[in-house]
Amino acid sequence: MRRADFRLRWGAIRLHTSVFLFALEGLTQRDAKALTTSARQYAIDHKTGLKAGMGTGTLSVPVFLCANADDAAKRWFTHELAPVFAAMALPVLLDLETGSLFYYRGQWGSGFIFRSYTLGLVTKTIAPAITTAA
Repeated sequence: MRRADFRLRWGAIRLHTSVFLFALEGLTQRDAKALTTSARQYAIDHKTGLKAGMGTGTLSVPVFLCANADDAAKRWFTHELAPVFAAMALPVLLDLETGSLFYYRGQWGSGFIFRSYTLGLVTKTIAPAITTAA
């Protein structure tokens, strides 16, 4: 899924959101990081319009469906990612074994004006869709 939204309350910024779905048997922290980085870069490379940071930015939401994620990976999903200029990422893990969702819910430093939109996307759209499908 890919979409672009514009809000005056965001400081007249257009946010290009891309959601990626990964269905995996097992998942390590290293693989989660690598796939999240790749998803973020894909979103940056395929964003249309103005150059990132010039009134636009990207949000990547890689969603991982996995029955065997290791504990380090689960912990990694609950920590804020290091910021990249005009390119946010919020990885989400659905543990198919327990039905638990793992993602960062804390206060945001970078991109804080998009926090409500991003967490709403996860809780109102992505979470109900993937838990119903699982």
